[in-house]
Amino acid sequence: MIDEPFAAGNTLLHRRDARVKILSAAALSLVLALTSSFLVAGIGGLLTALLLALSRPDPRLLLQRLARVNLFTCFLWFTLPLTYGGEEIRTIFTLPLSAEGIRVATLITLKTNAILFAFLALLVSSPLAA
Repeated sequence: MIDEPFAAGNTLLHRRDARVKILSAAALSLVLALTSSFLVAGIGGLLTALLLALSRPDPRLLLQRLARVNLFTCFLWFTLPLTYGGEEIRTIFTLPLSAEGIRVATLITLKTNAILFAFLALLVSSPLAA
């Protein structure tokens, strides 16, 4: 049996048509994935965080999902600032720490979380059969 803990609920987002939510999540994700702007990524993150709050997910399950995805971004934070190149701001064990690497890791983290929020708010708030 498929467990759908986020689909249980009676919020405004739970009652919306699944097709509209799929299209909305796809459009938001496409814009967020393709942007290189911190402003767009930040606004997208705030918008999707608001949508996620409106869907009222179980906080414990939400934190578990966020931890899984952000474990991946931790690896980016360990590698990108040390290997990306660009302006060196510090040296760690003979490896240059770059400002551009930190910028890229920050942008990827913002975009990843915003896309995850969009999918959790819009897609998993519908049963799989819908």
